This record gives sequence, C-alpha cells and structure tokens, in this order.
Amino acid sequence: MGSEEMDKPGIIQLGPMYRGLAQVRRHRAGVRLGAAAALTASVFVWLMLAAFALDVTLHMRLLERIVTLCVVLAGGAWGVWRFLRPVFGIREDDIELAMLVEQKQGLASDLVAAIQFSDESRRQFGSHDLRQSVVDCTAEASESLNFLEGFDRGPMRRSGTILLATMLAFLIPAILYPNHMSAFLKRMAMMDAKYPTRTIIRKVLSPGGKAGYGRSVEFSALVDVASGDLPEGGQVELTAVKSGAKAVIDMRPSQADRHLYSGVLDRALDEMEYVLKIGDDTTDPMILKLIPPPVVSLDMQISPPEYAAAKNPSQVKGLRAVAVEGSGVSLRLTGDKELRSATLTADNNNYPLLRSGGNWQCDPQNSPLNSISRSVQFEIQVVDVDGLNLPAPICGSVEVRSDQPPRIGAACVTQMVLPTAAPKIRYQAQDDFAIGRITANIEVVKADGTRKKSGQDVIKPGKHPAELAGWFDLPLQPLELEKGDKVEIKFEVADYRGTASAQTAGSEVVILQVTDLTGILASITQSDQELAGKLDKIIKTQLGTGD
Repeated sequence: MGSEEMDKPGIIQLGPMYRGLAQVRRHRAGVRLGAAAALTASVFVWLMLAAFALDVTLHMRLLERIVTLCVVLAGGAWGVWRFLRPVFGIREDDIELAMLVEQKQGLASDLVAAIQFSDESRRQFGSHDLRQSVVDCTAEASESLNFLEGFDRGPMRRSGTILLATMLAFLIPAILYPNHMSAFLKRMAMMDAKYPTRTIIRKVLSPGGKAGYGRSVEFSALVDVASGDLPEGGQVELTAVKSGAKAVIDMRPSQADRHLYSGVLDRALDEMEYVLKIGDDTTDPMILKLIPPPVVSLDMQISPPEYAAAKNPSQVKGLRAVAVEGSGVSLRLTGDKELRSATLTADNNNYPLLRSGGNWQCDPQNSPLNSISRSVQFEIQVVDVDGLNLPAPICGSVEVRSDQPPRIGAACVTQMVLPTAAPKIRYQAQDDFAIGRITANIEVVKADGTRKKSGQDVIKPGKHPAELAGWFDLPLQPLELEKGDKVEIKFEVADYRGTASAQTAGSEVVILQVTDLTGILASITQSDQELAGKLDKIIKTQLGTGD
C-alpha cells in the first residue's frame, strides 16, 4: 500500500486493520515456506538414505555413484519445483485476508466492507454517513482485534514432523556407523573412500593396469585385519571387457608372509576388469589392459678371415650360421617397439647387447662371438619399455667350420734313374681355403745305409690358391750319386692362415733308385711284363674266364 493511499483519511483511520492483515499475510507466508522447505528437505534426505543403502550394499563404482548423485540432485530439484516454487507464486490481497479473518473469527463482513468503503477509487453507492459509520466501527474494533486468532501452524508442524522423522532416520545410521556415513559422504563427493571392514586390503601389489598378452598374470595384495584372524583365502573376479565372460581365481596367503595373498591367471587373452575380494573387503573395479609382447628380428653378419672370405658367406639368413674358425660374428637385433635391454646368453654367461641407433648389437669388447674357435649356441632375451620380454628367447647357433690341414701327393714316372739324370716329379696339393707354400725335402741314402740331406726347395704360389699342381725338376748330377744309392723326395705343404700359424702335411716319400743302363733296361722289361700281365687279366675279365 503506497504512502499516498495511507495519507487518505479512510486509510489512516483503518491503519490498525491493515497492520493486522499484514501480520496475517506474513504468518501465512512463513507457514507455507516452512512446510514447503521441510517437505523438500525430507525428499532430499530420503533420497540420500536410499543412496547410502545402495552404496553400502552394492559398493557402487564411480560411474554408478555419479548416476546416483544425479538422481539425488534431480529428486531435490523436483522437491523444490513441487513444494517451494508454488510458495513464491502466491500473492494474497487485503480483501482475501479480511475474508479469512472474518471466517476464522466468526465476524460479519465489516472488514471487507470497510476496505471497500474506504477505497475512493471505487464507485460508491448508498448513504455516505452509513459507509463512514462502518469504517469508524471497523477502525475501532481493529484496535482490539487479534488478527492471528484461528491461524495455526498446523501445515508447518506436520511437515516439520515428517522432516524430523526423516532426520532421525538419517541420524540413526550416522550415529551407529559414523565411519560408514563419513565414507558415504566422501564417496558421494567422488572422493576415494572405502567403507570400514574387518578385513582390510591395504595395497594391491600386482598386476596394476597392464599385463602381457598371452602371459600368466599374478594378482597379489597385502591384507590386514581390524580384528580377528586373517581370512583363509580370497578371490579375484574377472570380467572380459569385450565378451563379458567371467572367471574367478582363488587367492591364498603366502607361506612366508601370511599377509600377502596371491593368485595366478594362466593366460590373459582379453582386456578385463578385476575385483579383489578378501574377507569382507572388496577393492574398486580395476581395468587390466593387455599389451602385446615385443617382436624382434635377428640378423647375423660373419666376418671371416681374409683368406677365407671368398668361400664363406658374410650375410646369414635364419638363426643358424656356419663360420670358419677365427671368424667374427656380429648380431643386429631390431624390435617392433622400443626395447629397454637385450641380453645374449652363451655358456651360462650373460653378455649385454648395446644400443646402436634403433638396433642392438654385440659389444665389440665383450662377446663370445668376436672370434669363433668352437661352436657356440646362444639365446637372446629382451625387455621392452613396458617391462615385457619375449614369450621364448631367441635361440641361435654358430657352428665352426674347421680349417682342415692341406693335402699333397707326389709321384714320378720311373723309379730307376741314372746318376746324371734329371727326373721330373709330379706333385699336386689341395687345401680347403689357401695354400701358402710347398717344400721339397731331398735326402740321399747311400748304398751302405748312411743318410745325407741334400737340399730343400720351396715353391711359393703368388695368390694362395686352394689347389696347386706342377712338375718338380730334380737334377741328380750335383748329388754325386753312384749305383745302388737312393734319393728320397718328400713334399710338404703348408696352408695359408694370415697371421695365424699354418698347418702342414707331407706327401708319401718318392724314392729314386740310382742304377746304370743295364738296370734301366731290366726295369723297362719288368714294366713290360707287368703291363702284359695286367692286359691278360683285363681280356680274361671281358671274356668271363678270369677270376
């Protein structure tokens, strides 16, 4: 009501009545607001109690707690919309309030009439004196009238009773289980909190959030108890993320440490969610992602000695190589993902490989393959950046191809020679790689049996061939020979091995018998007879009459 209206004589005269009606207005607004607020709070508290019961029973996950909190907030918003919002939309004018006062107190319609008669904006009918008399009487009566009589706080008391019962329902578990209620409020605030249990899973030690594909997975946790004895065992509940398949793994305490519980999944083939349940404690669900193990390839490079390079391949395909003795073998290991380490194992000794760019190679100062003197079998294992190794180590071998000793043979056309002859001796030498030299050792055996070394000739090929043949001319006149003497010639061959020591081999001894012309003729005749005998045997064999 404006100040200009209050200045009007009728309005001023009815001031006590208007103040009484304003008091009624405030009273009714307060009752409505209190009742609506109590009902709204009751809805919210009951929803929180329902959420508490669900969370304690189901141990809801983070996403489930978020959904539950949204439902609780939505229920609270509904309570505000349903109970509080209408309160702020109610507007009661003086006539309505006056009618309520008249109804509550059994009055005639004097209050309403006085309001209408004092309103100069209304068109008035009847006697002015009569209207003024009504206003005067109402003004006088208003001074002693209790406008709030008959207006109780019943709706607010009823709503308050509901709220009180609701709060008691909330406070009872809060008092009886304060730790549970504290954990619930933290969980509803999306904090990491667990409900108190007799069994306490202190820490999940493994496997964490990732494991190798196709590998066994160990689940382990440290467990304590608030009271009583440790549980006899526990379980790991697994759920495959893609297929939804479920599995359960038993957990048992360690013999060495009863607080350490563990269980093993034989093979992990799918990304999974796992929950540990030991005693009455349960962990929050955790996701186990599977990481593929590394895939590596191995190349071997052989560095044979220079003399054997032509007959020994340098590049090797596969995991088995054959290398000549004295060769060096280098490895190059390449992975499909970054590797943390690579180790070569041979003869029960470990040799770390060194990183070289994106590859791994043998240490040139510390490797069993630097200079091969015997066959070597080796294994290689790697560890990638995820801590995973190969399902099985790479197994390889290097077989040594021994450098065989050389071979040599020699022969002469005739064994009967004159003291002044110069016979030709045929020699032929072979080696698997290279010939270094051929030496002809000459020794004279006199008729009386005495021996005398008479010289040594060395034949050195220019390019170290693997095979060498030729004729050796031996002039006998400088040896001052006589009939009945013998000349023994033995050829010796040495192979070529670079800076390494050479191996040698000797031929059979070629013996030359010194004689005269009569002896030469006799040997020719004897040779003819031997040749005739061989021809007769051949003819008889062809005719089928021989032995």
